[in-house]
Amino acid sequence: MRVRNFSRLGLVFLVLFTVLAAGVLFPLKPLDPAWQSRLTAALVNAATLPLLALPLPVLKAQAAAAFDQAQAQIARERATLPAMNPLWLLPEQLRNTSACLALAYGFAIFARRPGDPLSLLEALQTRLQRLSAGRRRRKANSEADYINQLCDSDQAH
Repeated sequence: MRVRNFSRLGLVFLVLFTVLAAGVLFPLKPLDPAWQSRLTAALVNAATLPLLALPLPVLKAQAAAAFDQAQAQIARERATLPAMNPLWLLPEQLRNTSACLALAYGFAIFARRPGDPLSLLEALQTRLQRLSAGRRRRKANSEADYINQLCDSDQAH
């Protein structure tokens, strides 16, 4: 483990040394002022230049007015939409619910209880086999008892 830590540390130092050596060999030049002015002109278009001259309270008021106008437009568009029937979502909700239940059931089947070597599916299968075997025995016993009762009643007559 120590060897691995030292090798990681060596790798970090190697990367740092490479970056420092590259910085010494190839120094970064500051941005060219002409290029910087062209970049600023490209980022700040002619429509935003008058806004830069306005005081902050005026800009805030204009922004609030623009947001109010957008909110009113959205409200108008929403009012023109037809009313949504909640039953339209029912098939999708049923599909999502059944998918969630199927996933939960799938995860639960393969889960194991602490200290139990069998998964829940295996435990359920063995329990069902025991129940069906017990029913078969009871059914066989009840049929035999019924036949014995019939024989006893025939002998009594």
